Amino acid sequence: MKIVPLEHDPVPARGYLNDRSLQIGHILPVGDGPFREHFAIGSSFLLLKGKAIDAMFSYHTGRDKHVPTARFRVVTDSLLGLKEATRVVEETAVAGEKLVVTTTVFGYDRKRLQALKALGYIVGASLPGTVSLDGRRFDYNILFKDLGAAYKSKPQRGYARPGLYKRIEVEKAKTPKLKIRGYKREDRPLLDKFITHHNVIRGIASGVESRNRSKGGVSRSGGWHDAHGRSENLGNEVASRKNLARRLRRKYSCTKPVSESWF
Repeated sequence: MKIVPLEHDPVPARGYLNDRSLQIGHILPVGDGPFREHFAIGSSFLLLKGKAIDAMFSYHTGRDKHVPTARFRVVTDSLLGLKEATRVVEETAVAGEKLVVTTTVFGYDRKRLQALKALGYIVGASLPGTVSLDGRRFDYNILFKDLGAAYKSKPQRGYARPGLYKRIEVEKAKTPKLKIRGYKREDRPLLDKFITHHNVIRGIASGVESRNRSKGGVSRSGGWHDAHGRSENLGNEVASRKNLARRLRRKYSCTKPVSESWF
């Protein structure tokens, strides 16, 4: 089998997807917007068997301040195509030092769900009754696979010094089912963000310190430099030394008065 970027042959790719639109939750053929939403240029690929498309898949990296995660989506009718696509996705994730890969499956697609389980994927969460087809309700399943066993060394990296946050024990859920109030089509971007986004405050512990230019300090032009050398002007004009000291006392509530002679 041969793997090529989706932009190599986008017209047959869209036709292939539209013949299997239920796999991405659509009944009618998809337009350009939904097509690019599910299979964006630069992160989507075609798996060719000869000259025919056997599978198409997309691969996206997650946010690495939590468990390094990658997510993917596969459209195929072939078990061999599913195995080959997941194999390539997992190899790419390991090369990028990801620890977990995730994907989503609609509850009415039972064969795909069983096939992914046979490949080592586990249902991590399930949104019950959020998918409707033929007058019936189905679950929206989020599956994951732990790639830790693929590493000969530990890829984890320390984020902050030990003790920055107290360790909190969290009781594991007894069931992957999630209770929700309702689900609408326009909620999908929010649910996608919920699945892939980890609650991390960016820039934790970067801080700002005075007097040391390399760690952040006050510039002579009336600006404030952070740890990366960027500056933010405190006013539209260059303040005088006296006014700048007064501004700093008022803006940052210094415990000790800022000496005007320091500038």
